[in-house]
Amino acid sequence: MDEALLNFLVHAVNNVGFPIVVIGYLFFRFEKKLSALDHSIQELDADFHKRKKAKE
Repeated sequence: MDEALLNFLVHAVNNVGFPIVVIGYLFFRFEKKLSALDHSIQELDADFHKRKKAKE
């Protein structure tokens, strides 16, 4: 692990506490997955409306 990152993590834990740092880490880790899920939902919605109009 990079020394600068380790120093940042130690400083963050000292300032805001371990649970807050863990929540921040998890948020940034899952952000990509949430964006992909949002994109998939939007595609499904568009496809649903497209098929609904085609049936009419």
